[in-house]
Amino acid sequence: SDLGPPPPPPQQHSPDHSSCSAAPSAAAMATAAATPRHGGLPEEIVIWEILVRLPQKSLLRCRAVCRAWRSATSARDFLAAHHDRQPNLPIVFQVYRGGQSLLALDNRGAAAPQLQPVARLDDHSSLEASCDGLLLLADYGRGVSTFSVCNPATRQFARLPMLSGFVSLGMYRHGPTGEYRILVCPVVPCSDGLFAGMFEMDGILGMACSNDEGKIIGIWMMQDYESEVWTLKYRFELPFEEIKMQCDMRQVRVKRGDMLIVVVPGGDGELLVLSRFDDVLFQINMDGKLVESFHREGLCLTQLQLKQTLALHTFLPALEGYVVNAPPFS
Repeated sequence: SDLGPPPPPPQQHSPDHSSCSAAPSAAAMATAAATPRHGGLPEEIVIWEILVRLPQKSLLRCRAVCRAWRSATSARDFLAAHHDRQPNLPIVFQVYRGGQSLLALDNRGAAAPQLQPVARLDDHSSLEASCDGLLLLADYGRGVSTFSVCNPATRQFARLPMLSGFVSLGMYRHGPTGEYRILVCPVVPCSDGLFAGMFEMDGILGMACSNDEGKIIGIWMMQDYESEVWTLKYRFELPFEEIKMQCDMRQVRVKRGDMLIVVVPGGDGELLVLSRFDDVLFQINMDGKLVESFHREGLCLTQLQLKQTLALHTFLPALEGYVVNAPPFS
């Protein structure tokens, strides 16, 4: 199922080895040069060294400062550079009466991990996939599966054509055409858990598996797609005893299935192991060491990540039921 092309690609520039991930266009530089300085800094430095590093909400507020900032930060090359700097955060959700809240787990700071609101879903909807800041949602409440796509950063939402009798396996950007596509399969051959434990990092497919007792975790990466060669990259034992101590359950025998474990790419090029047990979320490194933990009732893990983007996808307004600042955003 084709969703359509992404926003036009940023303009091509000569290689730039500075800290910015994309070089400013001539138009953006001209706009910056023509505007007054703020705090004694050249406008080009303000835009390409400061504004480009801000989170989405802060950047949107800065657009109200002056027309020049709004114009420069709305350019394609700036949006591409800003998106490149955004963290790829694991998505979790918290169930409440009548629905669930989607949250992004930010564990980059020295303090306890922070949960950032993303969207609110009703009890018939579920998160199916994510790609380039887009989320694929499914609604199974009317006897048939209906799908929709949204951008949490721009708060755009639209429904997709009916896909009756199919379930989604993921969403991806098709390289040759640049279109966003949904991978689906018929409900009847489909098996629950068939793709559980799979993830993608830096364009490489990975898979996490455990032994029969659920204590030993193996991380496999596909090194050769043509020959389907998988390589064992990590192997470690989960810190069960330390986890039980933190949950004050020293005498409880933790069995396979008691703990929910997912593996997602971290923000520093390493893998991040998240485990949930007794309403406590644990972060474990690749050596099997417990790094961080915090309590949050009803918090559930997903295998998905969100790297937000302020780019306006042109295919969204053309879809049925296109809205902005409406459910699932609150």
